Amino acid sequence: MKSIRCLSPLIALVVLTSCGKEPTETQKAQLEPLLIGCSISVNPTSLDDDNPFAALARLGNLSEFTNKGWSLSDDETLITANFDADTTAFECDFVKDQEGEWDIEKVRRNGEEVYDRVIAEAKRAELKAQREAKEEAERLEREKKREAERLEREKQKEEERLAEIAKWREKGYSNATYKYYAKYPLEWNQGMWNSPELRIVCDPDYPRFQLDDSNMRMKGRTNVEFQFIDGGGNVTKTLIDLTSSGNAGEAYESVMGEDVRSTEESNAKVIKIMKASTSVEVDGMTFTMDDVSQILCIQPSAVAERAALRAEKLAKADAKRIERENKKEAERLGKIALWQEKGYSNATYKYYAKYPLEWNQGMWNSPELRIVCDPDYPRFQLDDSNIRMMGRANVEFQFKDSQGKVTRTLINLTSSGNAGEAYESVMGEDVRLTKSSNAKAIKILKASSSVDVDGMTFTVDDISQVPCI
Repeated sequence: MKSIRCLSPLIALVVLTSCGKEPTETQKAQLEPLLIGCSISVNPTSLDDDNPFAALARLGNLSEFTNKGWSLSDDETLITANFDADTTAFECDFVKDQEGEWDIEKVRRNGEEVYDRVIAEAKRAELKAQREAKEEAERLEREKKREAERLEREKQKEEERLAEIAKWREKGYSNATYKYYAKYPLEWNQGMWNSPELRIVCDPDYPRFQLDDSNMRMKGRTNVEFQFIDGGGNVTKTLIDLTSSGNAGEAYESVMGEDVRSTEESNAKVIKIMKASTSVEVDGMTFTMDDVSQILCIQPSAVAERAALRAEKLAKADAKRIERENKKEAERLGKIALWQEKGYSNATYKYYAKYPLEWNQGMWNSPELRIVCDPDYPRFQLDDSNIRMMGRANVEFQFKDSQGKVTRTLINLTSSGNAGEAYESVMGEDVRLTKSSNAKAIKILKASSSVDVDGMTFTVDDISQVPCI
């Protein structure tokens, strides 16, 4: 009723009149705000009956209050107010609560009791208990549903885990075209981001048995005990040597001591035992074999395919090697065919150089046949990368034309390799540069297709690439 008391001041009070024996004016003033509460009070049938909006809806059906009367009990503990609203006659009994405030005790409409505080409070307690029981039942049902969903998720997760364990999962390498097939151990779960695996690696050379336990090792492990269990429960204990990457192999003495290297025979032996097994135990882990027919490269039909792949691989390797060699030779011949334009650090003019047929990319300081475009006159020059104090007289050049005719010519070369003429210097016979000597050598060169000198051959090709001659 306190909610009704709080609501009452917000609503315009109806002017009431009174007659007969009445309480004091102070008591009337205290009770008048509660008359509206009287008009809307009923014993609750649900907790919604105490909703202020429902109370306002009931009040909206009444007009102003008339024919108000008051009466006071002999012991002045009970005040009764009576009034009319439309065709409804109201009688309201008021008593003081434990805090000394007036509260509605009973309400009668047209002589019928519609509200009794004791009954109403008991009904509210009952309805509240019913609601709490309903809410608790709903909560328990939600908890039950959540638990069922959790169990279903765990069941599904376990089914997925077992399905993953049962599979030979096909995987690949970033640096190889072939695949490998991997098995998780029975102890595996989705939270193990880097789980050990038993693998069959379908290398084109030969299938490899591999135990990848995710540990980095510099050397192999010898005599690792594997227990292969067949369908009848028979256990075959086998000691297997494993390489540093976990492949089956054979032990040998390396410069660092005992180590293991992978061999085709070792892997074939282990795979044969594995194919006859239902599970494998090693290092405290168990791997189920399930259907090894999922791994095609260890089936008999794969032998011919593997041989074909190996032959194809070798053929491709040879083709690539030949292609590389041909490309390298084409680049070399392209370099040789060119008259390469070059310059000097101490002169503005250029020279055009030819590599010998024997030249390759590894010769960082190769001899060159040159035409030097000196503004005074073009110079014929053989730069054999040797430093000389004096020139060389009568160096034999063999000029060959396009018909194969050879013209042997003796050319005097200065200390820097230019064509010239011999003379006697204070140090003995030497060679000095002359215009006529260079013109003669260049004339013969222009009519040739190749030049042999000092065991080297220079192709002349298109000499029109040299503009100064």
